[in-house]
Amino acid sequence: MNAGIHYTFIVTTGPESINAALRGAYREEWVKAINSELDSHETHDTWTVVPATDETRDLHTISSRMVSQEKLGEDGRVARFKARWVAHGFRQRSGVDFIETYSPTISLPAIQMVLSKAAAEDKEIVELDIVTAFLESKIQEEIYLQLPKQFGVSSGGKIVLHDEYNSDKSGTRTTNVVVQLKKGLYGRREAGCNWYNTLESHLLKELGMESSKYVAGIYTTGSGATIIVWVDDMLLIGSKAEVMR
Repeated sequence: MNAGIHYTFIVTTGPESINAALRGAYREEWVKAINSELDSHETHDTWTVVPATDETRDLHTISSRMVSQEKLGEDGRVARFKARWVAHGFRQRSGVDFIETYSPTISLPAIQMVLSKAAAEDKEIVELDIVTAFLESKIQEEIYLQLPKQFGVSSGGKIVLHDEYNSDKSGTRTTNVVVQLKKGLYGRREAGCNWYNTLESHLLKELGMESSKYVAGIYTTGSGATIIVWVDDMLLIGSKAEVMR
């Protein structure tokens, strides 16, 4: 009997550039995805638009770009167009633009150990995913980003696509501004560290959990509930009452 081969598609790289996306067959879908990403940054208060000055240039303003990905459904067809604003962290200088970059994650053997214990005790396991997790963390560093050439600033001070791409014609070709980051942003060398510190502070101080003394990424409550963390993905383990609380 031939069982056949089954493939599961999750995500694939989108167009090689935003220009290619905005001039391709799925232009309208990519415009919506990009505007959705910009709306997310507006909601999270990610940055402040400031004039580009000699001072900001001396602080090593780094470049950024919009990355495109196509998320596929069960049938292998595109189910969602995803755009994400990413900083060029590879342009940051160690000791100048960042100091710490660590972001502890739980090891695979530790995950197996926790899941085996949960199965033996018939515990509930719930998967949690923090959407735009890095945008939940505030930063202390003074960091400025250049706008990708496809973006400008509207009369209301918002980052928008330039007029040639956006149907509402609200963008301008502003070249003398940068954005000062207020929140974590994907691509920054220290973004994972900022998120880890934010998440751990919430788990320890606000939820009253304790971190493992032996394995990074494991947090427990006095009642026995456990959270294991892998960057912005988490598993909540406990009784039904604990995981539903």
